[in-house]
Amino acid sequence: MDNQRLAATVVVLKHDFAISQQKMCQLSTVAAAVKVERDEEIWRVYDTSLKMDDKIAIECEKKNSEINNEHCEVMEKNTIALQLVREIEDFVQNGSPKQGKGWFTQEELYILALMAYIRFKVSMDLCHRHLMSYKR
Repeated sequence: MDNQRLAATVVVLKHDFAISQQKMCQLSTVAAAVKVERDEEIWRVYDTSLKMDDKIAIECEKKNSEINNEHCEVMEKNTIALQLVREIEDFVQNGSPKQGKGWFTQEELYILALMAYIRFKVSMDLCHRHLMSYKR
């Protein structure tokens, strides 16, 4: 009787083992398919991120170019403004070559110089704000 019970138990265990092996094979196949799917998705995301990086780099280069152009324009305006200030200072000190000294009073020249400075300052502030808007 013990041998028959042992033999029956062995048969049942062998059957259970075969079923477990079959399920393990099925699970392994499903896991491999999921891994392939995941790998493909990871590569798609990676490829998309590379494309976005390229687009961002191109846009940054464009913005940097625009900022550099704006900077050059500001520097040009600054040079022109400084030249105008020098001319006004020279005019204040020496008078107009055509009119001679005394064509404007000291106060009038001061007011003209102050107005030119204010215009220049406003223009520079606007340029600065414009440049800062690109950096955001």
